[in-house]
Amino acid sequence: AFAAKHADAIIAWATGVEGMKEYRADIRKQAAAAGRDPDDVKGMFLFSPILGETEAEARAKIKPMSEEEIPARLKALSSNFYADF
Repeated sequence: AFAAKHADAIIAWATGVEGMKEYRADIRKQAAAAGRDPDDVKGMFLFSPILGETEAEARAKIKPMSEEEIPARLKALSSNFYADF
């Protein structure tokens, strides 16, 4: 609600194209409810493409994050945001 009322741009993470569309529609609805033109709030989505020569090869690269990877990823995230997660 705060971002829809005050932000010019929002950086967000959503799962898949449908999730992005749903998030955008929700922000636009909230902006309008706050008396703003929904087109004044820009949305930018973070994503991590997984590429391969074929779709099957790309899908084979997808794997769940292991328990061992979580601390390393949080450490990397912490260095970007200067916060300890």
